Amino acid sequence: MGSHKNILRATAWTGSSQVAVLAMGLVRSKLTAVLLGPGGVGLTGTYLTIAGFIGGIAELGIPQSGVRAVAEACATGDEVRVRRMAEALRVAMLVTGVVGMVVALVLAYPVSVMTFGSGERWVDLAVLSVTVLLANYASGQRAFLQGAQRVREVAECQVLSTFAGLLVGGVLLWVFRERGIVAALVANGVAAVVV
Repeated sequence: MGSHKNILRATAWTGSSQVAVLAMGLVRSKLTAVLLGPGGVGLTGTYLTIAGFIGGIAELGIPQSGVRAVAEACATGDEVRVRRMAEALRVAMLVTGVVGMVVALVLAYPVSVMTFGSGERWVDLAVLSVTVLLANYASGQRAFLQGAQRVREVAECQVLSTFAGLLVGGVLLWVFRERGIVAALVANGVAAVVV
């Protein structure tokens, strides 16, 4: 009976956090649309797509493998093994994040030309490369928590980081309008790592 109760509790935490994150995503989209108009929404989407594409490649599937490896280490009850696995996951995600950031930085100008028809947005893309590092590192942290079956902490981190990113990003967009898009995206990445 305890197993069913744990499954139900984990499902409730995961489901409720996903609803909260989706609701905040809708608020962020509406805020972006109101403050920046369709052009700002499109630009934000383009930046997110570029960073997400490079970040997805840079992850190399490590978070998924990390969840499995951490779960196996936790199942042994060996604290030393769990700490070693956590450190290996952290280092792997940091290294792949740095490599992804460097690749995004090097490709900023060519991607700007291919995407926007000119190099005028290459500085924005160069700054945005930091989000690849931040997203990779946060993904590693989340993978550890998932592998350790700390479902409540995963849910709380997702909700709090999304809320913090919404708050800080919203203020940046309100104050700087289109010039604040990249800063807002970087703030979202920082919130995901800090929380």
